[in-house]
Amino acid sequence: MAAAAGARDGLVAVRTQFRNQLNALVQQPVVIASVRTRLETLIASLTEEIATVEQEIAAALQQDEAWAAAAARLATISGFETLTVAWILTTTINFTLTATPKPLPTMLD
Repeated sequence: MAAAAGARDGLVAVRTQFRNQLNALVQQPVVIASVRTRLETLIASLTEEIATVEQEIAAALQQDEAWAAAAARLATISGFETLTVAWILTTTINFTLTATPKPLPTMLD
């Protein structure tokens, strides 16, 4: 699951680069349509890939009963979406690395 979360982060970073390139491109006085279309297509493709990886992460959280239960508990915390829950669970190996939540901030740096 950590590999999938890392892959998602990489896809988001690349998509951000392409979005920045597209934003810079449209600021130019002359825009080559094929270049703009290519960037828009790449961004759309990356967005689809990111969504797929996010679905895979959500499914992976449900494959183990203990992880699914921990994920469900964490998801009750305001602002904890699937990706945050996945990072916390993989970083702590479902809280087997710590008996209390006190060390969490240093583990997630």
